[in-house]
Amino acid sequence: MLGTMKRHYSVFVLLAAALAWPAAAQTAPVAPASNSPTPAPASVATPGKPALNKGMTGEEIIALIGKPAEVKPMTVGDGKAEVWTYRRLVHTDVRQVATHMEAVPIEAGVSREGKMYETSMQQPVYRQERIQVYQVTALLMFDGKLVRAKQWQEKTSTFD
Repeated sequence: MLGTMKRHYSVFVLLAAALAWPAAAQTAPVAPASNSPTPAPASVATPGKPALNKGMTGEEIIALIGKPAEVKPMTVGDGKAEVWTYRRLVHTDVRQVATHMEAVPIEAGVSREGKMYETSMQQPVYRQERIQVYQVTALLMFDGKLVRAKQWQEKTSTFD
């Protein structure tokens, strides 16, 4: 009885941790377990897009979508929990961006004495910005089985 209560408490703590993931994150398409009476939506799995199902083993997931980029162990009472993270580049873009203004000397004219007048004007300085957008998928694994999945996008930006 005490072992069962500890197990339920551990699962509750694990689910609470899953709900505490970033608020901006969207739930990844995870079909219900195969023994669930609710059928999976048709949009979840297509021939070119494999579906992850709750209850899938780690080996099944690796065979379907490959090894994760990062595996982070979590501390729970009973059982073993991990967060598997996948990152996939979905978009790359390069654009010119005005990063700052610079004073440029210009000739303003000639005086009656034949002297050149110089002044300066502000001109934008452009640099290339390289933008990469990643789809990040985090899988919550408990005792080697998929419990929950979330997806979100991350954007990186660098200048040449």
